[in-house]
Formats: sequence, structure tokens, C-alpha cells
Amino acid sequence: MGTVSKPGRVNQATTLMAKYGPPVLFIAAFAPIPFKTLALAAGAGAMPMAMFLPAVVLGRTIRFYLISKVTLQGLKWLQT
Repeated sequence: MGTVSKPGRVNQATTLMAKYGPPVLFIAAFAPIPFKTLALAAGAGAMPMAMFLPAVVLGRTIRFYLISKVTLQGLKWLQT
């Protein structure tokens, strides 16, 4: 079984989660940075679900909404 991320990154992510919490998780959910590493760090740092879920759901919703809009625009452009 492969590893999820490099061991050094998990330590960095745990430090970020302890210092900044949900804003870092929101940015990770939205941006193309290693989201799994920060999500694991949130779990390792025992972040409460009440803080974890809104940050992840909002970040992922915005990200995938924008991806779908760009994809639909690209398809419309290809059809013309």
C-alpha cells in the first residue's frame, strides 16, 4: 500500500492546522495544494467536526462549481 504524502509534509501540515485551523483547510479544499495531507493533519490534531466540515464543504463546493462552469464554457466553445 502506498503512502498518502511525505512524512515531512504531515508535520508541516499539523503545525499549520494547529496555528491557523479552518482557514487553512478551506484554502486547501479550494486550491490545488495537497488537501489530503491537511485533512489528515486536521484529524491528527483532533480538529472538531463542527470546524472541519464547513471549511471542507464550502471549499470543495466552490472549487468544483468553478471547474464545472469552466468545463461547460469549454464545451460550448468547442461546439461553435
